[in-house]
Amino acid sequence: MVWRSDAELIVPRTAWREPIIFGHRDHLQDMMREVVAQGASETILQPGEPVILEIDGEFRQLTERQLDQGEVQQIINWATDNDKASSLLIQGQEIKASYVVKDPVERDARGEKKKTRFRVAAGRGEVNGEMAYQILMRKIDSEPARLTEGELPVELLEAVTPRNGIIWLSGPTGSGKTTFFSAICRHILEQRTPIRGNIVFIEEPIEQTYDGIPCSHSIVFQMEVGRDVPTWEQGVRQLMRRRPKLIVIGETQSRVTAEAAMAAALTGHPVFTTLHCNDVASMPSRILSFFDDSVKQQMLYDWVTTARVLFNQMLVPRKGGGRRVVLREFLIMTEELRQELLDIADPGALTLRLKRAVEEEGCSMAQAAVSAHSAGLIDDETLARYTRARTTH
Repeated sequence: MVWRSDAELIVPRTAWREPIIFGHRDHLQDMMREVVAQGASETILQPGEPVILEIDGEFRQLTERQLDQGEVQQIINWATDNDKASSLLIQGQEIKASYVVKDPVERDARGEKKKTRFRVAAGRGEVNGEMAYQILMRKIDSEPARLTEGELPVELLEAVTPRNGIIWLSGPTGSGKTTFFSAICRHILEQRTPIRGNIVFIEEPIEQTYDGIPCSHSIVFQMEVGRDVPTWEQGVRQLMRRRPKLIVIGETQSRVTAEAAMAAALTGHPVFTTLHCNDVASMPSRILSFFDDSVKQQMLYDWVTTARVLFNQMLVPRKGGGRRVVLREFLIMTEELRQELLDIADPGALTLRLKRAVEEEGCSMAQAAVSAHSAGLIDDETLARYTRARTTH
């Protein structure tokens, strides 16, 4: 396909002007400052297409000219600060990194240049029958978000700061999982909760930083897989030796990370981690998919034993346009519910019981959609999509 837009090019909000060719790393920094000024959530770069921005859920064209393969290859190296990154892509490896844009004028609370971070993901594929690369740069808020007043019910706010066990957060890519967890971490740093002490993160890459948040009872230490430690397993092993009071594992995406999260929780640590699945009820089956049949029953037992709160969230269009709205389903895993679930050996039956528990004891996605619609945040079409999806699931 060839990108075709009936809309006019984006009007620049900074002094940036499209270069004749992206030939210097400063060209990327200047362009990304414009991306920040436009309020774009994602930037997509690939050969044969202009630079595309996603703004409030809609694609917009930033550059008039299409990028060529050599430019995209060079941009990958700049965005990852790794001159070998494009060579790794040729070998079929996926590239993950973080990229920082520094504002030339604005300063943060420490008097340093204000920074905006982007999560960089690059991979190899095919365009017009030839090998090509695609880069996606997702904006991360410059500082951790805050939980808005009333965003979480009181009992749920207490439940997300346990003395031990796992808080699971699921949702598709780009659904605001990092933003939500960072808001909870900020709440922990700014308030008096049971979690106080050494708060450690292991991520790939580091997305959100907490340097500007004053705190008298805790410190934050962050590690990046591939930069600070070679593997997730080694990173978690290191963190466990530092007497952590909270462990944040950026994403559970394999047997190693699932085992690490549950092992940490079983030894008395609170753990935050994310997972890719469609809803709260499907979490057990997603976790079990990482393991061989011989250990699935034990892993299911460990998962139920350590689970404290289960979340799933989506970002949906706001009625009238603007910043998208979060729809969030959740379930607090009470001691009584965990004991009941431990008696259910069949994963399918467990999924059905969790689905019923979400609807009766927590908040389902359909219920969240009804609340958002009543508040005037989403339109009838969005409401119907989520209520229909849940009633026919």
